[in-house]
Amino acid sequence: MRIYPEHIFNKCDPIVLGVEILEGIVKIGTPIAVKPTGHQWIDLGKITSIEENHKAQTSAGRGKRVAIKIESDINEEKKAFGRHFDHTHELWSRVR
Repeated sequence: MRIYPEHIFNKCDPIVLGVEILEGIVKIGTPIAVKPTGHQWIDLGKITSIEENHKAQTSAGRGKRVAIKIESDINEEKKAFGRHFDHTHELWSRVR
């Protein structure tokens, strides 16, 4: 997913971003991670909501521009936009 820098609605838990889906399909519950160049994967949390044109969706596919809310698990360290990643990084689903 590509992050739109002008659509950063909340920088820390929950992270709310405007994105474009570049490949595949994202669904509510999908684990999301980012991999900064030369670093390890950073798990951000799971998608807890998806909105397209202010309407709730359960999934979004390639080419869609949507807002996603990412919430971290209770036991995980909280991640923040601008500190752990920024708009130059792509978001990836981390299905294991």
